[in-house]
Amino acid sequence: MTGRSVPGVGSTRWRRILRAGWPLAVLVTVPLATFSPVLFGGYTLYPADLLHEAYLPFAASRSGTNIQVTAIIDLLHEYYPSRVFVRQSVREGRIPLWSPYIYGGHPVFAGNASRATLDPFNLFYFLPDLPTALAWRTFAQVVACALFMYLYL
Repeated sequence: MTGRSVPGVGSTRWRRILRAGWPLAVLVTVPLATFSPVLFGGYTLYPADLLHEAYLPFAASRSGTNIQVTAIIDLLHEYYPSRVFVRQSVREGRIPLWSPYIYGGHPVFAGNASRATLDPFNLFYFLPDLPTALAWRTFAQVVACALFMYLYL
C-alpha cells in the first residue's frame, strides 16, 4: 500500500474535527492550568491569610499588620459566609432565604447579588469540602463562559 493512506486516519472529516476542536481544547486547558493549584494543590481562592493579619483572636500576637490590599477583605466578610449558608441550605433541601452569618442577618434569596439562584453550578455544593466545591464551581463557570462565548462568536 504505497502512496495510500489508511482509511479514516487522514480523511478530511478528521481534519475538520481537529481544526474545529483545538480552540475548545485551549478554552478548557488554559483555565485548567490556571486553576490547577486550587483544584489539585490544596490552595484556596479566598484570602484566608488576612484572618491572621487583621482579625482577633488570630492577630492578637502580631505587633503590626502587613496587609497590602484591603479590597479583597469583602470575600471574608460577605462572600464566604454567604456560600457557607447557601451550601447548608442546598444540602438540606431548603431555599436559602435569610443568612444569619453576615453581620446581623442578610437577605440571600432576595438580595441584589443573589447567590441562591437555581443555577446548575450549585450542584458542586454537594462535594464534601466547601473550599474544593467553590474551586470546582468557579472553574466550571469560567469554562462554561469561555465555551459559550466561543459558540456565540
